[in-house]
Amino acid sequence: MADWFRKFKSSDGESPAEDFILTPKETPRDTSMDDTGEIPCIYDEMLNPAPQKNKGKKGLLFGSIAVIGVILVAVILWASAVLGNPLRGYAETSVAKGSVIDSFQVSGTLSAAARYEITSLVAGKVAVSGFEVGERVSAGSVLYQLDDTEAKLALERAKAQLNQAQYANTTTTVTDRIYAPADGTIYTVNIRPGGSVSYGQVVATIKKEDESTVAITSPYAGTVSSVYATEGKAVSINSLIAAVTSVKETGQAPVYDRASSQLDVQVAEAHLKNFTITSPIDGVIVEKNTKAGDNVGVTDTQKPMMVILDTSSLKFSFRVDEYELRDIEQGMLAVVKTESMPDASFSGEITRISAEGIPDENGKPFFDVEITVTEPGDLKPGMQVTATVIRDSANNTMYLPHKALMEADGQTALVLVKNPVNSIHIDIDNAMDESLSYPWIQVPKGCKLVRVSYGVADDTNVEILFGLKVGDVVVYNPDAEPVDLAPAVTPSPDGVEITPDVTPGEFFL
Repeated sequence: MADWFRKFKSSDGESPAEDFILTPKETPRDTSMDDTGEIPCIYDEMLNPAPQKNKGKKGLLFGSIAVIGVILVAVILWASAVLGNPLRGYAETSVAKGSVIDSFQVSGTLSAAARYEITSLVAGKVAVSGFEVGERVSAGSVLYQLDDTEAKLALERAKAQLNQAQYANTTTTVTDRIYAPADGTIYTVNIRPGGSVSYGQVVATIKKEDESTVAITSPYAGTVSSVYATEGKAVSINSLIAAVTSVKETGQAPVYDRASSQLDVQVAEAHLKNFTITSPIDGVIVEKNTKAGDNVGVTDTQKPMMVILDTSSLKFSFRVDEYELRDIEQGMLAVVKTESMPDASFSGEITRISAEGIPDENGKPFFDVEITVTEPGDLKPGMQVTATVIRDSANNTMYLPHKALMEADGQTALVLVKNPVNSIHIDIDNAMDESLSYPWIQVPKGCKLVRVSYGVADDTNVEILFGLKVGDVVVYNPDAEPVDLAPAVTPSPDGVEITPDVTPGEFFL
């Protein structure tokens, strides 16, 4: 019977006979034909399967259809809500209070507030030098002491001559002095103490730095009382060379000019002070080229004896063009930072703006601006710093994102305000809807186009002066380019730019 059934299925063409497999657990049924020529058992079961065998499959099918239906309904409702939302694509923000700081950043290299190069006003040998590189000195500290023996003697002589002032009826003894006419080194000396000298006589010669010589002639005639010049000695212009004593007929006039002697004492005192070199400022020694035992001269200008920096304040400069210069003023504050001290900040101030521009290679003028740090702390000259210069600021003020403003005219702008539910905000409820004046601005349903007054602006936010209150919801296109907030100007009859005034009360009905 099993073979006949396989043949029966194959003759029907639904599947090959090999597709039908009778498992060992199944019991063969009686497949003999009845009187009608039909196979009663297997055929009926094939056409009418028992209901209890397919019940689970039908339930699973109906459940799947139900879940899919719920998902489709949810998707349709979500798409309808999104596509139907008039504020789709807009960002929302609330008017908040805080600080708006208009600033810009510059960078530069710190330098000392002042740099002093120490040189000598007189020639001589360094007797004492007590400070070294890196040490801090105060104004008035003795940096170098030169050998001042001869200068002290000259002062004593001048005082002695002043004390000898007296009157005589006929004659008086006068001491005249011969001074060096130029800087250089004494090359020859032709006089000695006690010898005589005549008017115009060459008493010594000086060899200058360029190897040329200068003759020193005596403008007096008399007896040489003192000789201060020696061969090989470095001298400066007006250095004392010799003193000549002479007797003059005076009649009834005073034999000694007391006023002239008083001047001689003052000159000698001033000359003596030059042998003590002191610091002109409080500062730090950063360079030292002369030590004790060295000879110095007034012509030693290639290298200073010492260099001192005034580090009580530091400064650096940056350049701006003529357009950027309009927004910069002396006295603006700055916050100075350096990468080597990331957690520290220092106060700075714009202290100088150059009065004259420096043209670049294209002829465009640039101006130097200087920032000074008055309390540098651990900052040192040579450090690289960045400064945030504050042009303007507003604290505890209302603000909005820059992108929320439209159609700015320098003092006012438009914003899209979301109508509040059950609003009692008079400014918003009574504000003039500007949409009729600006038909090209799309106003979403549920919003109103309102004009506001603004103030300080930074890179992100803008101060709101009038037209809104804290908590008002404003919508805007987050992809829009921020509008230019620069004030609109009109030329006056005299050619001066005038910024139009706008009264906040004009914004509302």
